[in-house]
Amino acid sequence: MKQLTAIYLTLVIQQVFLFVPCHQLQQSPRNKNQKLQDVHDLSKRRRKAVAVEVSVASSAVLEQKRKEEHEKDDRNVEIVKESIEHFLTKDRGNIQLPPGWGKTQVALQTLRDFYRLEESKRVEEEGIDSTKIVSAIYVTPNLKLVDQVLDSLDRFDTFSGIPHQRLIVASQTGRADESCTTSVDEISAFLTSEGRSSKKSTSMRFIVSTYRSLPKVGEALKKMCGTINFGIFDEAHRMEGNGKLFGLGLFDENIPIDKRLFATATARNYIKSPRKVTVLGNKLRSDGSHGLIPKGRNKKNESNDERDVMPVADNVRSFLDESLFGQCVVKRTQRLEEVGVVWDVLSEKWENNYRLLVKFQQREGHCNVPRSHKEDRINLGTWLITQRQLKKKGELDSNLEERMEEVGVVWDLHSEKWEKNYQLLVNFLYREEHCNVPKSHKEDGMNLGHWLDRQRIGKRKGELDTSLEQRLEEMGVVWDVFSEQWGNNYRLLVKFQQREGHCNVPRSHTEDGMNLGVWLNNQRMRKRKGKLDTSLEQRLEEIGVVWDVLSVQREDSYRLLVKFQQREGHVNVPQNHCEDGINLGAWLKTQRKGKKKGKLDSNLEQRLEEMGVVRNFCF
Repeated sequence: MKQLTAIYLTLVIQQVFLFVPCHQLQQSPRNKNQKLQDVHDLSKRRRKAVAVEVSVASSAVLEQKRKEEHEKDDRNVEIVKESIEHFLTKDRGNIQLPPGWGKTQVALQTLRDFYRLEESKRVEEEGIDSTKIVSAIYVTPNLKLVDQVLDSLDRFDTFSGIPHQRLIVASQTGRADESCTTSVDEISAFLTSEGRSSKKSTSMRFIVSTYRSLPKVGEALKKMCGTINFGIFDEAHRMEGNGKLFGLGLFDENIPIDKRLFATATARNYIKSPRKVTVLGNKLRSDGSHGLIPKGRNKKNESNDERDVMPVADNVRSFLDESLFGQCVVKRTQRLEEVGVVWDVLSEKWENNYRLLVKFQQREGHCNVPRSHKEDRINLGTWLITQRQLKKKGELDSNLEERMEEVGVVWDLHSEKWEKNYQLLVNFLYREEHCNVPKSHKEDGMNLGHWLDRQRIGKRKGELDTSLEQRLEEMGVVWDVFSEQWGNNYRLLVKFQQREGHCNVPRSHTEDGMNLGVWLNNQRMRKRKGKLDTSLEQRLEEIGVVWDVLSVQREDSYRLLVKFQQREGHVNVPQNHCEDGINLGAWLKTQRKGKKKGKLDSNLEQRLEEMGVVRNFCF
């Protein structure tokens, strides 16, 4: 683009003035109008000439760019040649090239030349009029790389002259013009279709798939009893270890493939034979082994000891195993590795964080790293949370998962915390003989009451696991605490009524250590606000609970006043006079004040007037 701009500016500078110089106008014998027309025509011709020259220059620059890309495309000719020669006699092979070297193009060009070999065999063995379908698959770890593979294929036109059809086997794609599916039937139809062209020739069915969607291709092949002719596995180091998902494409019983090419820059090379190596940690597995030890992964400054390592299990896959990954056809990483170049920066970072986790575990005795904790200025807590999230999503490599479990990492912190609180509740039950833990109660520094309250909330919302719910119920945990407490207080009220003959419990009265008077007052308040359940209201009324206490007290005092009048012949009750334990004089004085303020109940006022109370009252 810069070259094109420079050429354009040069041409414009050369044609700065598109009009005829003034001295030519002065020398022309024509009239003024004719002279202006000549100038216009000359300017037009010169502008057209400039456009042509710019177009030619642009074509030259584009051609040069295509030439450079073609040269870049052909930089790995020798590697492709070695790969093809290898696959003439072998069914598996791997290439190990540094990032940026062009592994994708090397693999696609190898597939292209493999196709040409198949085409020449077809013509030689069956004649030019025969037809054949060559099937190929390119497998990548994620959707982004799927699009990158097809972008590279289009950019370099790698399959130029090869009749082929493409299909993406993945959940989605960013390429709107490409066919994308995970349907087994559609994959089968794609691999068996003859295509639109009626010309007799070899044609290619090219699938680009993620490792996660690869099982769908396997199902399609089993359904049609077919085989993939050539398979390319990118980022093939992920197939090492013992993870089921990434190891699927290694075996014909899962995905029948004639030729397999594995491409990577970061082979892990897990050691499968006994030898002395430096290992992290000192926890043995149940089978006596010390885990997977990556070749060359440990650093000189590590203080861990050396010991004999038992062979790892047979299901652990390694790039060193030629029966799985074939011979290494080309390796361009060794010299750079010798000077300390790290290809897989993420793996190196993971190892550094893992060593910090081991250090934390050896010092603290556990791996429950706080979220904000930093170890050697690295946020170890956040990193550990990320590993737990990857494990939950099924995206954590099984080898890394196993190594973290060996140092005591707990994946489900919620479950571990729940079990600790449950054990504290068991201790509380044995000591107190019940599970009604006060909300603010702490047990061994843990807020047990708050935890139990959260379990009840979870039960109410239907979010508590049924197995945990059952375990708590077996211990005697009551889910509806309000109902339980209400029932206990109701039984105390019945006991009071049977002993006293009424339910007018004084506010400060306690019964068996419970403040029964306050509780009964609360029930009256709930009744007044319309918040008391009707079934509870009915049970209280059945034992004689009076809701309006003031009204009852007023009626009792009125009856005492009638009794006083009948005995004394008047209603002038002395202020301090008590009748049957009730200060009748003080009550009557209160009624007179209410009358004066206009607050006395009209019905009671009328009844008192009939007795002569108001008539004897001096204003």
